[in-house]
Amino acid sequence: MELKELILHAMTQKRWRECKTTTPKHWLRHLALVSAYEPCSPWWWFFLYWFQVEDASFHWTSLLG
Repeated sequence: MELKELILHAMTQKRWRECKTTTPKHWLRHLALVSAYEPCSPWWWFFLYWFQVEDASFHWTSLLG
């Protein structure tokens, strides 16, 4: 049951919609941001090893930023 709720809220941002202090425009912006972020997360986790550097010198991953 909790997994179902998690999926529902992740896909629709339902609680944001229920907030009385925000407008529908705010909810739509938030939904767009979350929808763009979620598919990228696994890529960041997978490539995290290559993006971490030990010192402050230039590293090839800086070009991706």
